Amino acid sequence: MEINSQIIKIEELEKRLNSLNKKIATEAQNVETINKTMETVNQSIDELSADIDKVSLELEEISSGTGTGGSCSCETESKSGEMFNCFDKIVLTKKIWGTNNIRHDRLYFICKPGVWTKIKIKADIFFETSQEQECYTVFSINATGVNTNKIFEEFYTVNGTFSKSIEFEYEFIPTKEDNMVLIYSNPATSTTAIGHGGFTYMEFSIFGMNTMILTRRHDLKIFLTKDNYYITKNLDEGAEYLITPSSNVNLNGTYTKVGNVTPTLSNYQNRFFPYNYMCVPEIIYNSETGKYEFTSTPMFYFAYTYNGSVYLGKENPGETNLTSATTYGPSYTVGHPLSTGVNHFNLGLNYSLQGSYLCYSISNSTTAKKTGRMKFNGANMEGYWVDNCSVFAKDWEDFPGQRPNYYIGINNNAELYFFPAVESTYRVYIGRGCQVNAYMQSDLSINVYYRWLTDVHKKVLKLNEETNMYELQEGEEIFQNAYEIIEGIGNDYFINKLGTWDYVSSV
Repeated sequence: MEINSQIIKIEELEKRLNSLNKKIATEAQNVETINKTMETVNQSIDELSADIDKVSLELEEISSGTGTGGSCSCETESKSGEMFNCFDKIVLTKKIWGTNNIRHDRLYFICKPGVWTKIKIKADIFFETSQEQECYTVFSINATGVNTNKIFEEFYTVNGTFSKSIEFEYEFIPTKEDNMVLIYSNPATSTTAIGHGGFTYMEFSIFGMNTMILTRRHDLKIFLTKDNYYITKNLDEGAEYLITPSSNVNLNGTYTKVGNVTPTLSNYQNRFFPYNYMCVPEIIYNSETGKYEFTSTPMFYFAYTYNGSVYLGKENPGETNLTSATTYGPSYTVGHPLSTGVNHFNLGLNYSLQGSYLCYSISNSTTAKKTGRMKFNGANMEGYWVDNCSVFAKDWEDFPGQRPNYYIGINNNAELYFFPAVESTYRVYIGRGCQVNAYMQSDLSINVYYRWLTDVHKKVLKLNEETNMYELQEGEEIFQNAYEIIEGIGNDYFINKLGTWDYVSSV
């Protein structure tokens, strides 16, 4: 009996062993399946990584054209393992000319700190010298001067005419939200006869998390009158304009190319290349009727390439010297006339070539023209300022010279502040954004529009009659998938829907 019991135990052990072998074989097959799955996953990861550049290129193509930009909600994996969900781009196609120290606009942008970010720059440079010169081009990031934080630097030995296209990328993990690229070119002489140079094209793209370019775009500008809208489109070269009735707007009507605005005087020739135009009416105040009148000849604001000054002139000026609107610029916004006199300057300005200041140029009945830096509590405003929007009073024709000049400044942190004067004693924080437009209504309230990522926000400032100070009202209206809104007469408005402009009538 003992032998039989031992035999039975051995048989049970053999059965258990066979069962274990089957389980081992099954698990081995599962491991093989997992390995094959991991190979497929790794292959997918490799394909996704290879697609990053392709996606970036496609995102670039979403936003093409002069001065337009684009953000995208498409997500791809970043180097840090996080996702970058934004792309923005600005094209600054203008000929910047000069000697010794040629600075393009500073390019300000915000992005999420601690996340891998990439900027891409394309530029066309040129130099012309009458003797051999060691010319150079520098790009710096988050630097007050061109000799620090360089991300690109090239030297060129030039004797004669030289041109080159530059294209490079710079990847970094930002330590702060606000950032800036400084662009600089130098023909190594301050004498025009020896050498000069500059840029003929500039394209700036950024990829990252919550990225947005703060530098103002000037692709479409509109000056409001009760009867007509004066519309300007800035192009790769020059600009075109359309004067259309406010009662029957056709944004896609036939535009006229802005003609020559450069005088024939010798000191302007081969060195004066206007850009950043805005068509406005020629305004005359009739003291007998107490009304403004408009001639049939349009006028044009534009920036001068060498030092960013802004001028006001007509087409084909002949040998007449240009009228200087301000020595500050090149970014500007145009407000309503403040004067019943001859000049009607009312500009909000950002001087970005040497510093980044809020500036203005105004004229009224007692002052022919006054221009300078804006002040707060008696002192120049500290920090870096990116844009200065002049508040436009829509009923200015009914109140000649009576509507004041107000401003909304935007700093490098994308913070918006309302200023009630060129020398203010108080200010009102509005929010965060860029590409600001603001309009005073007949009840003296102010509608403020600004972009934040892919939406436009509208907020309202109202005057407290007891304190005689403006206050920000609660609440806001959001226009989704939009970059900019320009108010028209009444409740009409123009809206940039992710790069495409449309007109919306209230009728």
